Amino acid sequence: MAEETATLFPTEVIIVFPEEMESPIILLARSPHGGCLVSWQPEDHYFEEPCYGSRFSLNGIIYLDRRRAV
Repeated sequence: MAEETATLFPTEVIIVFPEEMESPIILLARSPHGGCLVSWQPEDHYFEEPCYGSRFSLNGIIYLDRRRAV
């Protein structure tokens, strides 16, 4: 019998259970900007990144990029 192995990745995972979907969405919880941990805002249905204040939709699209704000 083969020995089972697991790989630990140095990050957190977010699992979101949207009411309108049958299965959960599983995402890495790191932002593409600087690797900060993002948090899910269930009332507003977006992820927020604390380092820059950027916001991401449920599918990961950036819809508020504070890095580019003037």
